[in-house]
Amino acid sequence: MEAAFARLDAAVSRAVEIRREIARLEAAFAVEVDAALLAAAELRDREPGAIADSEELAQRAVRAELACALRVSERQAERWIAESRTLVRELPDTLEALSAGLVSRRAAGLVAEASWSLAAADADGVLLPEHERRTRARELDALAADLARRVPEHRLRGRLVAARDRLHAVPAVERHRAAAEGRFVSVTAGADGMAWLTAFLPAVEAYAIHERLTRIAMAIRTDGAETDPAVVADEYVPGLDEPIELDESSLDRMRADLVADSLLGLSRFRRFDTIRPTVVVTVPALTLLEREPDHHAMGEVGEHGMPVPRGAPPTLEGYGPIDPATARRLAAEATGFHRLLTDPHTGARLDLSRTTYRPSAELRLWLRLRDETCRFPGCGRRAEHCDLDHTVAWEDGGATSSANLAHLCRGHHTLKHHSAWRIARVPGGSDGELRWTSPMGREYVSRPA
Repeated sequence: MEAAFARLDAAVSRAVEIRREIARLEAAFAVEVDAALLAAAELRDREPGAIADSEELAQRAVRAELACALRVSERQAERWIAESRTLVRELPDTLEALSAGLVSRRAAGLVAEASWSLAAADADGVLLPEHERRTRARELDALAADLARRVPEHRLRGRLVAARDRLHAVPAVERHRAAAEGRFVSVTAGADGMAWLTAFLPAVEAYAIHERLTRIAMAIRTDGAETDPAVVADEYVPGLDEPIELDESSLDRMRADLVADSLLGLSRFRRFDTIRPTVVVTVPALTLLEREPDHHAMGEVGEHGMPVPRGAPPTLEGYGPIDPATARRLAAEATGFHRLLTDPHTGARLDLSRTTYRPSAELRLWLRLRDETCRFPGCGRRAEHCDLDHTVAWEDGGATSSANLAHLCRGHHTLKHHSAWRIARVPGGSDGELRWTSPMGREYVSRPA
């Protein structure tokens, strides 16, 4: 028994020490990221055009390099850059605690995040003077570094918000009004035909919505009848109706149903009625006609004795594979179809003459489906929100063809033309395969979806 306790104690001690070493390395990482920014600025000052046309584009070039080299999104790289610069230049106490392994990188990032808003403008749009902002940031640093040592990470954000509010020069009501301007709704793909719908709202409204959904869900009876959420909301009076017993997971599902019902204006059984999609058939037509069970619809036995699926799965543009039953239901509501085949009989013109600069509608559709996203390595910007760019410029003899066109978001389109980043087709590569070369000479290959 004592030996087992000793092994347990030793394992926990090693785990703690490993996390401390990770924190030390994270501090070193922050220092090197900031050093890269300083080096890029120095290079731009000494040799204008060597890396980018402006200070902002020089930083974006570094961000792109880090994202490609570390195989992360540029948003993540930008977050690392912002945190590193803040920790190294403005939060010495927090950086020291991170270097000593006393706080985690996540905790240090929360401190940096709390310090950023100290520069917020007042109601007249006047920013806090830089010297005063830095003074307040140092005061926050001293408080936050101590908090991060003592407070569990999952409780740190709330404590930092309170500390930052005491130091902020702008009244809370003005800050809330400005923050509310940044409200948004976003969607993020999940697995198995699911996705997250996220709303960033004023806290009072968000909690009120959640509470209202909970009250409606608790009021729905289990008599098997389909209940209109609007009617339930009007008729439910706490204490008059005895709500059914629901566990939290059941409540979560009912809240989700109510959100979908209210936003689509439908009952749960008519959710697709107002959706009129254009279905692009990129799979064998038999997939739409399949009548057997959707799961494990396999054909012949292939290599290694593994069953081979009968056809490629249907896909939802911008998301990925969806189940055949949903695809068939959407197809039944479609007002038209586009058939895309790599076949000379389709009629789609995928290569235009040098006299035509603008791509045809067929070519645009093909390129959107081929690329799916911006073609800078790691960028996830949807193709329909990007520019179509001639890899070899039109004025340099580049053709308007699928081989010479690719989607670039506005930011990476700008980076291509106004920094030392370069793009070229991969010799002998597949249609749309591109090679990006960074200002430091590193190469990254981008392949179409």
